[in-house]
Amino acid sequence: MFISTGINDTPTIVGKAGIPLVNAAFLAVKFDEAGNIVPAGAGENALGLLIASTPEHVDVGEDVTVQIKDIGLWVTGDAVSAGAELTPDASGKAVTATEGAFILAIALESAAAEGAVIKAQVIKAGYKADGEVAPLTLAGLTDVDITDIQDGDAIVYDATAEKYVNKALALEDLSDVEITEPEGDGDSLKYDETSGKWVNVAEEV
Repeated sequence: MFISTGINDTPTIVGKAGIPLVNAAFLAVKFDEAGNIVPAGAGENALGLLIASTPEHVDVGEDVTVQIKDIGLWVTGDAVSAGAELTPDASGKAVTATEGAFILAIALESAAAEGAVIKAQVIKAGYKADGEVAPLTLAGLTDVDITDIQDGDAIVYDATAEKYVNKALALEDLSDVEITEPEGDGDSLKYDETSGKWVNVAEEV
């Protein structure tokens, strides 16, 4: 028997303010490294919008309510047109998204200048590139460095670069294989109990 659902379908969440917030209602916010709520920067991946009832002064650690989906209110940082893809400016206000910026919402109303509070549909559509939303890809992740990729390449971690990189795997990349100087055509792998590894040996005749 089910007595509750594991899915929370509310359009808002409650979090803790990571810095003092002043007159922050209708601004875009994000999580900081500690998981607290702080204003989003220019073009950043924003979590959502602080709701209208946000107090004028919020101290560090106090609760704030963030609208994370559906139609909310966002204060503009510049003129915007209805239907425009919106991203935060450096103050967390709504501006038209340009290449490389995260699209948080679609403007449902036009605004002639900064400071207007407009309706916006929170969509979190990814990053804008070349007039379109850039899809999330493996190569687009900040801890991945893909270069000259070839069929069959695998992704491995490079501790020096501190990134995941692509490379063609060989037998010697396996931890239980030890390849020494090949003896000639027909070498095969046999298990060596002493070393606990598979090693190459010359073909037996």
